[in-house]
Amino acid sequence: MPVFYIIKFISILLLIFVFFYKEILEFSTVKSIMYIKYQIVNIKHQIFQKHLWRKLFLKTKIRESDLKICNLQFTIYNLQFWFIQIRKYVLPVICVLFISFKPAYSQALQFDGLDMKKNILQVADHYAHTGEYNNAILQYYEYLYRFPHDTLIPNITIRIATVYRKSGKMKLAEDYYRQAVEKFPHTKYDLENRLRLGAFLYEKGDYEGAIAYALSQKEDPFRLIEIYSLIRLEEIDLVDSLVGQFPSEKVSTEIISEYISFRDREAVLNWKKEWGAYALSAVFPGGGRILMEEYRDGVLTVVGFWGMVKVAAYTFKYHPAFYYYTATGALIYYGLNLYSTYFSAQRYSDRIMKQSLNSLTEIYPLSEQLRLESLF
Repeated sequence: MPVFYIIKFISILLLIFVFFYKEILEFSTVKSIMYIKYQIVNIKHQIFQKHLWRKLFLKTKIRESDLKICNLQFTIYNLQFWFIQIRKYVLPVICVLFISFKPAYSQALQFDGLDMKKNILQVADHYAHTGEYNNAILQYYEYLYRFPHDTLIPNITIRIATVYRKSGKMKLAEDYYRQAVEKFPHTKYDLENRLRLGAFLYEKGDYEGAIAYALSQKEDPFRLIEIYSLIRLEEIDLVDSLVGQFPSEKVSTEIISEYISFRDREAVLNWKKEWGAYALSAVFPGGGRILMEEYRDGVLTVVGFWGMVKVAAYTFKYHPAFYYYTATGALIYYGLNLYSTYFSAQRYSDRIMKQSLNSLTEIYPLSEQLRLESLF
């Protein structure tokens, strides 16, 4: 488009030259016409002389090739003559037509800025949604190049980070998340971008980094990032403390209420199963540990206890002098079986709690609890 307007400007200057320096143009035209007329007369004279000389002195016919060459030269000079004649009339007309000409494509290419932004974003989001991440990145870069000072730039930076995360390029994703936070601290996207960075650290498995980042932020939603990360690190006591202090009236979440009800429900269930394990261990030593899903240790306890009972029975029958020792050993083993069942029940309770809480974090993903909308 700029080239077209440059040519148009040159045409205007040319038209001004034609009208204001008409005398110069006419003089050059007359001079050219006179020269052409002279050339035409000269050609005719040469042709006549050549033909006459051949006819009179050589007594030969004029060759056809010579006639063709002469006629061609004559035609060329005639065309030049007519071009010079009409040049002073045709040139101004061409200039006027060119100046008044408006290319059809000029309107088609002059998009409104908002339409272009919308089109680029739609194409980029489509590529990201369909998994064509390289094309999506190129479109977002084009947006950054075309509109470097647009108010959507913080959001576009987060979109680039999200695409890199989905494509598995975690280092680049983290760089762009941090760039969005550090470069645009006073925009309407500030809190959202900081939450997305914390959620990214959690989702990539950097739980300690997520906790450290959340502790540096004062807003209440960042406490959720701490809770989720501590659950993954199996720090249940710290989670209980944070959940007790969480401002549920300010931040609406489902996982906090679910966590509290789950802990109460699990306490009742664990109490029943724990006493059931104690009872089973009292009746059938080793059975309580099997109930607590410690199968290897439970089976070894069963084999060891009943082995000692068999040894005690053998000594009672054949070696009564040693029966006291073997029976005492069997009783001690029986007591140790009950003691180990207690710790087994505690381990089982912690293990089930951690598994259940991890499942709870999957049922209620962190991004949803932070109210972060999916970009694609």
